[in-house]
Amino acid sequence: MSYIPKTCRLCGANLDPTESCDCLEKADTATARARAKLQHILDREGDANGERRCPEYLEALIREEVLAAQAENYMSVERFRSLNRAVA
Repeated sequence: MSYIPKTCRLCGANLDPTESCDCLEKADTATARARAKLQHILDREGDANGERRCPEYLEALIREEVLAAQAENYMSVERFRSLNRAVA
């Protein structure tokens, strides 16, 4: 039996044949966190004459959440690797 990897049609991630991608779940989480952050900003700072209510502002907050999650995952992996090197 040959190994044929598959690729997520939405995000382009390389997956094992039986693996399913979690990009939609991650996107939903990032969107929810960004909306909560936006509401907090609006409550605290106001809407800056409507500027913070435009779709581009929410898009930037979502992008920020996605990058923060990627950085968090990267740091977790690096910490795990450094712990393994320290034990070895």
